[in-house]
Amino acid sequence: MNDGYIKVISASIIWGTIGVFARWSGADPLFLSFSRCFIAVLAILIFLLHKREALPAPRGGELFLVSLSGLFRAAGLYFYFIAITMTTLCYTLFIFYLAPVMVVLLAPVFIGEKLEKHSLIALFVAVLGIGFVLFSMFDGEITAAELNGIIYALLGALCFAFTIIIAKGLPRVSGLALTFYQMLVAALCLLPFIPNHSVMEHDAKLTAIMVVSIVLLGILHTAYTYVIYHEGLQVVKIQHAGIFLYLDPVVASICGYIIFHESISTQGFVGAFLILMAGIVVTMGSTRNVKA
Repeated sequence: MNDGYIKVISASIIWGTIGVFARWSGADPLFLSFSRCFIAVLAILIFLLHKREALPAPRGGELFLVSLSGLFRAAGLYFYFIAITMTTLCYTLFIFYLAPVMVVLLAPVFIGEKLEKHSLIALFVAVLGIGFVLFSMFDGEITAAELNGIIYALLGALCFAFTIIIAKGLPRVSGLALTFYQMLVAALCLLPFIPNHSVMEHDAKLTAIMVVSIVLLGILHTAYTYVIYHEGLQVVKIQHAGIFLYLDPVVASICGYIIFHESISTQGFVGAFLILMAGIVVTMGSTRNVKA
């Protein structure tokens, strides 16, 4: 397995722990989303000052695509947080993670990647796993609000898929630069939606564990993780990276079970196992291609 796959897998696993730190932070979802982007921008600036390096500015078409990816990032977060106000967080999360399916299907259309047989098999296995997880949570009834929540989650997933596709189409932009400009645009887009009283309330109630959680979400889960993920995308096929993203909800479910004692049904365990198997199928297929 090459270094690119290690970076993509590591990023997906780290993202799976976001829910833990988000709960510990106690922050409003929209405020937390903005703070993640803002702290990530500050962290990258401090890193560049320490290294005494300049951040190359994208030019021409690259500038447009980087800005567009930031807009998709902000829109995806906005749709996601609307969704969680209408339906459960778990339900929203797994609907949102149809994004990798969209990535695999859209990549041949927008960036000309050939859809491989083992990627299709892995995609089928991953979707089957998601189906088991959803079946374990779905009680057979759905309200109008929950249906709207599902629609918003799907819109968020589509936005997230396009951020990945755009990132793959920017091979000359470093992962550090792409993360910085993408998060800067996203933070600027989210800023008008942050009510002043919300920020004041959080400032008054902040504790040490909340501050540490928010800072880690900005530095580790956003700045560092997006940098290594974008670097991994430069050498990993986007259809492979898309399927590895399914590790995120698997890790999130495991963390919920171990840390917060959330129950996981038999169907949920089967679904998680199938998702992991999808990642193994992609890894074995990529290894055979490298040896060939």
